[in-house]
Amino acid sequence: MGKKSIMRMLLTLSISQICYIFIVIVIFGAGTLFLTETGIILSPQVISESVENITGKAVNGVLEAKDIPAYIEYAQLSNDGNYITGTIQDKELIEEVYKEGQVTHLQFMNGTKYECVNGLSEKWILGYKSGTSQFSNDFLRNVFPSADLTVVLSFFVTVVIGFFIILKWHRNQLRKELNKIISIRETILNDDEQISGVSSTLKEINDILIVLNEMEKAVKDSTKKQLKQAQLLEDGIQALTHDIQTPATVVSGNLELLEETEITGKQKEYLNNAQDGIKRISEYVEELKNLVKMEHLKTDYISLGEEYVNELISLANQIASLKNISIVVLQKDIADDLLIDGKAIQKAFQNIVSNAVDFSEEYTELKLQFQKHISEYRISVTDSGKGFSEESLKRATQKFYSENKARNGTHYGLGLAIVNKIMREHFGFLRLENLEENNKIIGARVTLVFPLDRKF
Repeated sequence: MGKKSIMRMLLTLSISQICYIFIVIVIFGAGTLFLTETGIILSPQVISESVENITGKAVNGVLEAKDIPAYIEYAQLSNDGNYITGTIQDKELIEEVYKEGQVTHLQFMNGTKYECVNGLSEKWILGYKSGTSQFSNDFLRNVFPSADLTVVLSFFVTVVIGFFIILKWHRNQLRKELNKIISIRETILNDDEQISGVSSTLKEINDILIVLNEMEKAVKDSTKKQLKQAQLLEDGIQALTHDIQTPATVVSGNLELLEETEITGKQKEYLNNAQDGIKRISEYVEELKNLVKMEHLKTDYISLGEEYVNELISLANQIASLKNISIVVLQKDIADDLLIDGKAIQKAFQNIVSNAVDFSEEYTELKLQFQKHISEYRISVTDSGKGFSEESLKRATQKFYSENKARNGTHYGLGLAIVNKIMREHFGFLRLENLEENNKIIGARVTLVFPLDRKF
């Protein structure tokens, strides 16, 4: 079965509206004709004929009040103009008609004509609608003085309501088709059960659905492949750390036993170097384990408030005290509206502070800044060390990259890689920069940048 286009749907909408107007015109025309024929609606011609009949009776002196229908106002006067009875109570109007003979009060589609008719022994003032139809029913006439205006307004209200219903029905049909696109999108994002064979009756939307179905399959296949690779990498790292840790423990134990024996000064130096190497290997293994654990860590988000900022400052003081380095807080803004993984950010902050301490001389200063801007929040750590090389600025966040000259062989390129990973999970980024004065590097600054408009 062929698919219809959106243009065809719009054409169907237009035809539906034209047909609806035609049907409404026919119904209102037939209805008005029926109401007129049955006397429910009195046309101006019928009213004029009734007035002529009443005028004839008045002139012949045989008119009585009961002969005048309710849709015609009247006032009965004596020949000298004294008021006897009637439905017209306005004395000024009666005097005006009595003097002028005929008066017309004009209103939109509802003008009233007043005439003075001379009888044999009395005068009659008659008031009637000369330019519009009226309802014969007293209640309807009082509520709707003009039958013509009532019919016209009813027609337009019916047309508007009908148009609204037709538009709403077509809108719901279009929304139903568009929801198919949304359902596939949500399936891709949430990794729900696969939707296959979803199609639309509209050609343009069906073409989009075909592309999305193919994209969904590609995304799911890619996700499965990535999960498999991640699992293989995790298993490999776990096996590697175990294989490294076991012999390292054995070597460490033997070195401790060797330390208890009588050895020369040179041998003592070699022994210390070996113990330092084993210690660094153990630290390396722990960093690898931590990197794997982060993949499956359950996240508890907290606000980056004053208490948390104070904890970070306290942590920096503890790390800096190992080299008698002073912590100087230049700015201390808080961001209660910023949600973070408290443990992860603390680890990231600890890493950059530890690096800054390693690169700084004793009795120097580390400068901390906690800055809240319009669209982002920054945590900066500035040291007075030798700064980053050009290569480090480009590659420092890559796993296993290490610039031995800068790091003195004590790190293995995982620290900033872990920090960079944590910041990406917070939809932020890590910024590395050198501070210069007179074209000379006087220190380095590492900044954690968080977007403030991101919701977790």
